[in-house]
Amino acid sequence: MKTFGKNIALRSKVICGVLAWSLILTTACGKGVSTLSPSFLKTESGTDTSQDIEQNLESSPEFQKINLQMDSVELQSLKVDAEVAKLSQISLLKFNLKNLKDLVKNFKSYVERLQKTITDLKQKIQDQLAQLDLQDPAQQALIEKLKKALEMLEKIEQKLHAVLVSMHDLVENLFQKIEEKLAQIGSSNPALSIFLKILLETLKKEILKKLPIP
Repeated sequence: MKTFGKNIALRSKVICGVLAWSLILTTACGKGVSTLSPSFLKTESGTDTSQDIEQNLESSPEFQKINLQMDSVELQSLKVDAEVAKLSQISLLKFNLKNLKDLVKNFKSYVERLQKTITDLKQKIQDQLAQLDLQDPAQQALIEKLKKALEMLEKIEQKLHAVLVSMHDLVENLFQKIEEKLAQIGSSNPALSIFLKILLETLKKEILKKLPIP
């Protein structure tokens, strides 16, 4: 009977503990506190320098995820770059855009994934800021950190924009080189040249459509 009583008491404590944590988490969610991880919101002291804050943010799971996704986007852009370089060197008779179209499509999926991650995190930060008192000195360290996070996200977006612009320029330059090759054919076979130009324009639009807009 004593053992049974102890088990009941132990179970009661466990249940109470679970309920207590549930209440804390529910309350935190209601206030928006749980929208970001503890590592992201943590401030070492009220005297952290801008560099300290940036390093702390860089090591957070949120920014590690974004940086990894940015690395993946840049890797995919290099693959597109390599394929374009290869296509620029081969003759029109061996020209095949299938691999380029597949690479561009894959590149777009990586970009969209990164853009969604950035958008979601920005929204969480803005929601968090909206619930803080900008005039409260006790909250200044956290406010500064959240604003720094938005600043860092903006830099990543600028970096992504530069990659997208580069990809569009790359594809445009490729088709310009192909058009120059077609011009050489035009002098000896005008009908074939016109047909190939129409086909080329269709392929160009198809590939550019797959590329994310910078």
